[in-house]
Amino acid sequence: MQWISRISICSSIIAALFLPLNAQAKNVSSTKAMTCTDSTQCAYFYEVYPADKMLRQQLNLAFTTSKIKPPRWLGKGTSTPMIPIVLGQIHYLAGSVCEPHNCGHSVYVLYAPAQKRVVAHYQTENGPAQWLGEPNPAEQQLLTELETANSPLQTKLDSHPKLPIIVD
Repeated sequence: MQWISRISICSSIIAALFLPLNAQAKNVSSTKAMTCTDSTQCAYFYEVYPADKMLRQQLNLAFTTSKIKPPRWLGKGTSTPMIPIVLGQIHYLAGSVCEPHNCGHSVYVLYAPAQKRVVAHYQTENGPAQWLGEPNPAEQQLLTELETANSPLQTKLDSHPKLPIIVD
């Protein structure tokens, strides 16, 4: 009987080690995420998304007004840190999320909590990328740089600058 108990304990430990990171994540408010000053310490999209009702509502609205069904993996996908960025006078959180094991399906997001505004760029593996939430040209540029390797924004992020990043 004792060996059954040991097997049960070992199985529980092994199962805990293989839990997805999302299952171990803490929920982080957008207010807290905006205070990040070091990109290695910023909250991830999958931590902010469940904690911020307005982000969820506005992102879902951006999908539905574009006549696109939000992907099932949206709140549970593989994600990046939400980086505080200032564009003009507006403070955003910028980040992305993609389908687990298939980042050909991805969403790049700019979220301005004070304005209760979300704009995004949605890419599917087989279709054209689509703008969500009617981003203005400056927001489109920022989202494009966010998803493009070696862009000026990515180069800046790679150097681990003090946050928020100010974009002119």
